[in-house]
Amino acid sequence: MKITKEHITQLAEMITPLDTPELRAKYKAQGLTDYRYRWDLTYLAGHSTDPKSCTRFICDVLYEYLTDDHIDTALRSIIKPL
Repeated sequence: MKITKEHITQLAEMITPLDTPELRAKYKAQGLTDYRYRWDLTYLAGHSTDPKSCTRFICDVLYEYLTDDHIDTALRSIIKPL
């Protein structure tokens, strides 16, 4: 994985608390994909106007050296499939 250990830890700390059984069940019942679930969690982890949001972290830090494919690989290592 191309992401640094420090950055994957930061990403996990932002997203993991939002990965609940209830939210998983909702996405599964709606037939949504694992990909959609992973990326929606990044959005739920804070909006882009919040300087400490996951969106800001991805845009300001991760996109400096990663693509969406790299970030999705990191997200797959953090969030188990539905």
